[in-house]
Amino acid sequence: DGSDAVKKWVLDQKKLLITTAFSGELASPQPIEHDVGVPTLNPSFIEATVPVRKRSPGYPFVFFQGSDYTTSSRVAMSFLWQRGAKRVGFMACSTTSFCTDPIDGAKTFLHVLGGTKVGRDLSLELDESEASIEAKLGKYIDEELAHASKDPSYAPIDWIWFGNTRTTLGRFGRVLAKISAAKKMSPSPKIIANSYGLDEHLFKECGEPCVGVVHGVQPYPTYGDTSIAGMSAIV
Repeated sequence: DGSDAVKKWVLDQKKLLITTAFSGELASPQPIEHDVGVPTLNPSFIEATVPVRKRSPGYPFVFFQGSDYTTSSRVAMSFLWQRGAKRVGFMACSTTSFCTDPIDGAKTFLHVLGGTKVGRDLSLELDESEASIEAKLGKYIDEELAHASKDPSYAPIDWIWFGNTRTTLGRFGRVLAKISAAKKMSPSPKIIANSYGLDEHLFKECGEPCVGVVHGVQPYPTYGDTSIAGMSAIV
């Protein structure tokens, strides 16, 4: 893993690194380790609080210009909560903490906010094909609707946290629109994506299915937004 090599180099060399990777682990200047209780809904729709250990060796020489990914996911949950979201499903890759750590932060923050429920996870890898996404998401949505039919108190997901890159998000957006139309879901679930899922190329890859459906969290102010203190001087 190239990121592990960079981490070791920074710790060994003790040289300043300004990184565009905003992992929460990199944000700690000192060694830290603690357990977090993460509210979780398993594949069988059973709720539990799962203990997860978080640790960082400490990176006193690493800095980045925005909020870390996990803080951004909490901001996203606040956005959904303020809009009355009923349940959030969490869909991201399973192979790197860049994908998984923000989910743990989002779930614990939803529990603090109250009202909006934690939904089930769905693993979609960074190289997941559109056909594979369609098969996995179709099964996931079928299970949501079937469980709501059996248990009227269960609110199916109306929002999705998407934790992958823009390439997978483009495929996912098209698939979600197709499945929602086929199953006559009204309203269709909406998506909120992390900073590396949403960029100026998303519309080219996804098109109309993502318009009004995909929202995003950016970890730093937009260049030229003069409502931000200091922006005029930068411009």
